[in-house]
Amino acid sequence: MLKEFAELAKRFQKIEKAGWIQAANFNSGLFLEKLLGLGVNDFFIPDFGNVEIKTHKKGSCSKINLFTVVPDSGFCESKRLASLYGYPDKDFKNINILAASFNANSNNIIACKYFFRLVVNRKAKKIYIVIYDLFFRILDDKTFWTFELLEERINIKLKFLAICCNESIFFRGKKYFRYSNFEFFQIKNFDTFINLVESGVIWGNIRVSVFKGNYRYKQLHDHGCGFTIDFKDITKLYDRVDF
Repeated sequence: MLKEFAELAKRFQKIEKAGWIQAANFNSGLFLEKLLGLGVNDFFIPDFGNVEIKTHKKGSCSKINLFTVVPDSGFCESKRLASLYGYPDKDFKNINILAASFNANSNNIIACKYFFRLVVNRKAKKIYIVIYDLFFRILDDKTFWTFELLEERINIKLKFLAICCNESIFFRGKKYFRYSNFEFFQIKNFDTFINLVESGVIWGNIRVSVFKGNYRYKQLHDHGCGFTIDFKDITKLYDRVDF
């Protein structure tokens, strides 16, 4: 693993020294992968050997997307939840969409009607998405992931991380990125992941939108269900790796 980190460090240093680079892609993560000589990775495997690569906007308090994974409870759970607990798209009022971020203790109101929360059931070894009405009466607790599935995915995809900061500017109609502060991490263990979900440090999210162009016009775009963490909390889940 140190060999893979060392090779990435060499490539990162070259990119960092280059400073502002005209973007061939407006997505900072995808553009970084191109600069690193990597292809687009749409599969549930790490970006570089066993290392997953993430970018974080410099100075931002935004969350880092850890991974998305289809719940054990069903392949179309995101769409089901959007249809039942979402809200109309601004352009297509007859189509429900959903963008929800929630944790184990969140009180974020979704669609002006619901609370979403992550609930860890250690006895059943499952993490549930539980939906409540505004009086905290349970409306839906059908969506879940098993510990087994989550541990398997984390061990494949997220055991080792490389994270860097990015900045972006527009100049004369063109976008430029600059990358810096590359760091490497190794996950503590799966129990830590569960503990952080339970304490509200790790968040869940669901995104279902509508295609506004191309051949899929007006069709639902299911971005899936997944887990995120604030950048400031990353060392609660990972140990830094120095070499």
